[in-house]
Amino acid sequence: MAKACRIGRRLTSKTTNTTTDIVTNKENSDMSARRVRTDLRDSAASAIKKARALTNVSQIKLAELLAVSQPLVSSWECGKVTPGIDDIVRIETALNYPQGELLFAIAYPNNDPNVEART
Repeated sequence: MAKACRIGRRLTSKTTNTTTDIVTNKENSDMSARRVRTDLRDSAASAIKKARALTNVSQIKLAELLAVSQPLVSSWECGKVTPGIDDIVRIETALNYPQGELLFAIAYPNNDPNVEART
């Protein structure tokens, strides 16, 4: 029977001198969750930027309407920070968007017919 030593994320067999990468379920789920958060952040960034552009509102004006700083609005649009649901609802209200439209655009970025209809 082959002896095996766990070294970091690799499993090394002493008899065959082969090394196999081990990826556990937890590591897969962590990578998947990170990917989902990144996709959500990117989706929110583009949806907020499009919504703001379609209504001809500057970042500074949107920040004033929401009582937040302009760098925070910029961070949302650059994808550095993910806005909360409360923030998204406040953005919809400030931009006179129908309730839930921006949230839908963020959650389903490839299925948003309303954005094209506004242009």
